[in-house]
Amino acid sequence: MYAISAIGELPENSVAAFALMKIMLKANLFWDDTRGNTIALADDGATLILEHCYAEESREPFEAFILSFAEDCEYMADLYAGMLNEITENIREEKELDETGCVFDIGDDDSPDDSFAADDEDRPNPEMNFYSAINTMIAA
Repeated sequence: MYAISAIGELPENSVAAFALMKIMLKANLFWDDTRGNTIALADDGATLILEHCYAEESREPFEAFILSFAEDCEYMADLYAGMLNEITENIREEKELDETGCVFDIGDDDSPDDSFAADDEDRPNPEMNFYSAINTMIAA
């Protein structure tokens, strides 16, 4: 018998969807980060599901299996939602940076920092866009 539950929907933003799928596939490797469950993409192509097979030969009673699976689903749904929020926020910040070309202080006034030195090395790298930033974040 299979236990299956939806843990999230892929965002419409293809860059965010790719980043999330990459993280989820890494988590799936040897089930290390999925608590022994498998993450899959549902037939609709947008819903991420968590699944686990229960065998009658299992040493674990069925009731304990269901409880454990429910806890795993809650954990993975929360983890997915947190990753989605973080990636979405990174996309928004990168888009703002790409549009303004300004670097913002982390100070109290939230005003742009236009105190660039005359040296081009101190200016934002125009080659550093969202794609390179997200790859850097995923690689970390």
